[in-house]
Amino acid sequence: MLNESAYERVRRAYHVEKKSVNWIAQEEGYSCQVITKMVNQASPKPYQFTRPRPAPVFGPYRLISKIYSLFYHNYPGESQMRELTN
Repeated sequence: MLNESAYERVRRAYHVEKKSVNWIAQEEGYSCQVITKMVNQASPKPYQFTRPRPAPVFGPYRLISKIYSLFYHNYPGESQMRELTN
């Protein structure tokens, strides 16, 4: 996985130790294109969604109200719970 420590190892090998891109790719197990991108970028790019996630089938707020209504219809109220326990 490409994390910050992998970027650091690759940049150190390229700039400080003066190793070639092919040599680093062989050592690290990445392709030459990935090593070139790692050398040229200062830090890894964060993951970004290409499009927003779709809302649930019921919509963003109707689902919560549906869950609450199911909960209150299936479970007795507080006064009824006292009657059942006594």
